[in-house]
Amino acid sequence: MFGIEQGRKRPGPNLMGDIEHFTVHDLRRTFRSQGSALGPSGAVGERAINHSLKGVEGIYDRYHYYEERQPPH
Repeated sequence: MFGIEQGRKRPGPNLMGDIEHFTVHDLRRTFRSQGSALGPSGAVGERAINHSLKGVEGIYDRYHYYEERQPPH
C-alpha cells in the first residue's frame, strides 16, 4: 500500500498518499494501548488481539473472555 514490498526490486505505487507509513503491528499496538485506557483486564486485552496468555497464567486460565471482548451496547 505504501509502495514498500519485501523482495521486490522496484517499489510498487504508493496508494496511501500523505499518510505516514505504518504496519499492522502498529494498529495492534494502538488498539491494545487504547483498550487498556477503557479499563478491561490485561488478559482481556491480550485475548482481544489474539495473544495467548503466557506462563503459569496461560496454563491455568483457560477462560475465553468472549463476553468481555464484545463492544459495549
